[in-house]
Amino acid sequence: MTTQGPVAREIAYKYDVRATVEYKRLHQHLYKNNMKTMKYFVAVLVVLCSLVVLVFASEGTSAFYIPSHISEGAKDFLKTRKKVEPTELTYQELRDIYISALTLRLAAAKERGITFSEQAVTIADVQSHWISAPGVDPKNPRILLHMHGGAYFAGNAALMADLPAKISALTQLPVLTVEYNLAPEHPWPSGLNQVVAVYEALLAQGYKAENIGLSGESAGGGMALSAVQVMMRKSLPLPALVYAISPWADLALEGDSYGTLNGDDPFFLPTGSIGAAYMYAGFKDKKHPEISPLYGEFKNHPPLFIQSGTKEILLSDSIRLAHVARKT
Repeated sequence: MTTQGPVAREIAYKYDVRATVEYKRLHQHLYKNNMKTMKYFVAVLVVLCSLVVLVFASEGTSAFYIPSHISEGAKDFLKTRKKVEPTELTYQELRDIYISALTLRLAAAKERGITFSEQAVTIADVQSHWISAPGVDPKNPRILLHMHGGAYFAGNAALMADLPAKISALTQLPVLTVEYNLAPEHPWPSGLNQVVAVYEALLAQGYKAENIGLSGESAGGGMALSAVQVMMRKSLPLPALVYAISPWADLALEGDSYGTLNGDDPFFLPTGSIGAAYMYAGFKDKKHPEISPLYGEFKNHPPLFIQSGTKEILLSDSIRLAHVARKT
């Protein structure tokens, strides 16, 4: 049984859209009163995350709002959903935990036999890493430009080299993974501008656009898609393709799965996504196509290959992205 459709939309409205509306009200209030420090912003984030928890708690024994008009089977399904509490860790603590996990993951990948060569380089003043699987010609004129995940505030290209290494082995192409700037120290569009600058530098080095593919997972997938929106705006030659793995394509968080799959996703929480979105883009319009590429232009867009799991809160981003891209 699936909850996609009216039920999921109603659930998403109750939990996700409500938070979005509150942020819009907050936006008007802050600008009207000319807020001058980020201390108020951080305090408000904490309060709003607490409100989300209270909304869940107010629904009784079920973690989700259960519409009265749906089938008994659908009601039973929603009654079994897990309530997941948001973490109280700071973003820096989350970063440190993430780095520790990535270190263990990379070591485990090498133990499983995933091998690759790595060359650290600086391109357009941006630290990057060439990753090549065994047997891959590092001088191949066809390459992939890869962006790591981490919700735009965490992650590390070098420690996340196991995924580019797998992609390199499967495609037999060298992969350049970018160590782009992270929020909140470097909010949008800092990291995005770096990615585009690296792409332009590759073109200047003699790589042809039709021989460059973009790839990325999670926020990195969103970054790859956002980079294409910038390239189209700047009339740059477009890459050959975009490979988006579970892309975070909608920082407005309007997808159904932020509600329906909360508790099934072993890694992400909707409340964490709200905080990450505002660390990255602040009070900018979250539907700006270079922030949330779901709302961008897909006419003449490079071929797009999207992969997503069925138990992750970013599932609806992938589904909606595919739908929008196919319409154009």
